[in-house]
Amino acid sequence: MKTLVHVTHEAVVKVGGIGAVLHGLFTSRSYAREFGRSLLIGPLWGHESPETVLSSTGTVLYSSIHGIDVGGYGAQLRPVEEHLGTRFVYGRRRFTDPLTGVSLDPEVLLVDVRRLRPEPLATFKYNLFRRFGMDSYRWDASWEYEQYVRLGVAGYAALPALEIGRPGDQTCILAHEFMGLPLAYAAIMERNPGFRTFLYAHEVPTLRRIVEGNSGHDTLVYPLLKIALEEGKYADELFPQQVNFFKHPLTRAAVNCDGILCVGEQLVDELNFLGPEMARARKHVVFNGLPFLPCDAAQKKRSRELVLTYVENLIGYRPDYIFTHVGRFVLSKAYWRDLKALWHIDKGLQQRGKSAVFILLSTERGGPQPWETVRHLEQSHSWPVAHREGGADLTPGEAGLYQHIQKLNMCARNTRVLFINQFGFEREVLGEAAPKELTWMDMRIASDLELGLSIYEPFGIAQMEPLSFGGICLVSSVCGSAGFALKAAGDGNPETVVIADFTALPKKVRTLEDVRSIGITERDEVEERVCREAAAEVVKRLPEDDQERMALLKKGSALAARMSWDVVVDDYLVPALRSAE
Repeated sequence: MKTLVHVTHEAVVKVGGIGAVLHGLFTSRSYAREFGRSLLIGPLWGHESPETVLSSTGTVLYSSIHGIDVGGYGAQLRPVEEHLGTRFVYGRRRFTDPLTGVSLDPEVLLVDVRRLRPEPLATFKYNLFRRFGMDSYRWDASWEYEQYVRLGVAGYAALPALEIGRPGDQTCILAHEFMGLPLAYAAIMERNPGFRTFLYAHEVPTLRRIVEGNSGHDTLVYPLLKIALEEGKYADELFPQQVNFFKHPLTRAAVNCDGILCVGEQLVDELNFLGPEMARARKHVVFNGLPFLPCDAAQKKRSRELVLTYVENLIGYRPDYIFTHVGRFVLSKAYWRDLKALWHIDKGLQQRGKSAVFILLSTERGGPQPWETVRHLEQSHSWPVAHREGGADLTPGEAGLYQHIQKLNMCARNTRVLFINQFGFEREVLGEAAPKELTWMDMRIASDLELGLSIYEPFGIAQMEPLSFGGICLVSSVCGSAGFALKAAGDGNPETVVIADFTALPKKVRTLEDVRSIGITERDEVEERVCREAAAEVVKRLPEDDQERMALLKKGSALAARMSWDVVVDDYLVPALRSAE
């Protein structure tokens, strides 16, 4: 039985996609069967109480901060703390899938990265330079870099105290993105035969930076990447501003790992674009899985009834379709493309005599607004039907998006957008208009269409969540989930997935110079064409009635079952890790 060490900033708090991946892995029956021991290592955030420091489902077994030592772990961990001048919190955290009830209690080690003696840190940075060419002095003022280097020093030093990495053991260190790489590099430099090291690439930071930083976005970058690799040109040559971006050299050094796990097929080319040496890196595609739960007609009907009741309480009528998009409020989600697609979908709905509501759930805020605030927003200006800039409602970024939403709501005839700038989909965060029984899962089950036309999306779990419940998923071709859906469908057509390709350019665009000239005008032309074509396909596939809705449920459920976390572990993760034995 292997031991897996997951190094991540989301060891306790779910911030984004990595937290969703950890939850999917730990609640997979195949994972529990294959791996006998799991340890999460991450930085200690703030001064939490013993009851919450390892999350609400955690149990502290040792903490020099809180004076806890259940089981005598201090005898092993305290000498490491004293040598490095740091502090540890060690225990377990429970992960439970609410859909299946499957649970796992991996170990968790948090490191107080604010405290570390300068001598071991300086030695480690010197060795990083000598072995990997990392000039740490360039980023001494960057806490984002510094804290994960410190985590690498202290986290790796604690492994022997936890009896991990002994000769003869089978231990894989999974560095989730750049945050975990310093610890993986510590293992490489020590040459401990008990460890195998992997970069778990949920994205390539250099490519995200390039895609988001150029007005042509994915329409420019992915065609350019294809031509550049054919001509032997790389990121540093075409985008020289990467030289001072620490995540770039830190990720390039992952060529020294035993393998790189890529959550999407496009990440293979993205990694190769970092530099010529990356071609020899042992890269394995390990897709992200989807939460899967069989859903019957009664549950589908119940969830639709709850969501439609909420919608009717807000806008006064029940539309025929429920469209959704759940995501972080970041540039890469490209919410403007949702609105472009909706303009064209609205025309199709007019022709069919149908109506739709689009629920956009996203916010810049760090957490849900309290009940009292939500009630005030409801009573003062009919939130979330109407919004006001500032105060407890729209942030500056949200206000910019809302201007475009207002235009669509005023001009579209058969489509209405509800912008819910909150976290969650329960009554306590939605207000009195929501039924008491309404839950997050009801929104996912009820959705007829999930939009996700991102400019950068290495996988995109959220965009595919309604799949197993019969929802049509409209995603961009740069979403890694699109590739997984095509592979899972085999030779068949995934009828519940529509893929919009914003990287397909006219044949006249053939050279690097042609592609590099793409700006916002050219991208806008491509977006208009692709959104029009995708909208036509969506309208064609939308169910006419409940009978067709149930047919989509059957097809989507069958496809999602082939994209589950058990499938990911058995068919992708385990073979990738075994390749390094």
